Amino acid sequence: MLREFAALRQEAQGFRRLFCDDEFDLYAWYETHDGPLFGFQLVYFDEEQQKALTWTRAEGYHHHTVEGWDSRRFNETPVLTPDGTFAPQRLLARLTGRLGEVDPEVRNLVLGKITDFPTT
Repeated sequence: MLREFAALRQEAQGFRRLFCDDEFDLYAWYETHDGPLFGFQLVYFDEEQQKALTWTRAEGYHHHTVEGWDSRRFNETPVLTPDGTFAPQRLLARLTGRLGEVDPEVRNLVLGKITDFPTT
């Protein structure tokens, strides 16, 4: 079950929230602390690879593989590389039951954007 990590360090601009469990990390991005929600990033594992689905109002969808997430090297930053492989229905099936404690605004945005993900 995703739970909010309340001690998240904040940047100078905007406001972030983090919900996490043993399978998912969900970042929600707001314009200000009390401002509107403008995007999210959902980090998850798919077939032993870490993936990230990102959506923002300004840029739309991005789906990436997270390279270097398992690095043992000190201070190595993971890198997002484009990944066109995305199975929204499989992700929805895994995620839906884990969102019980996530703010309804965030939950509805994430589920709606995964459901509406453009397929080719």
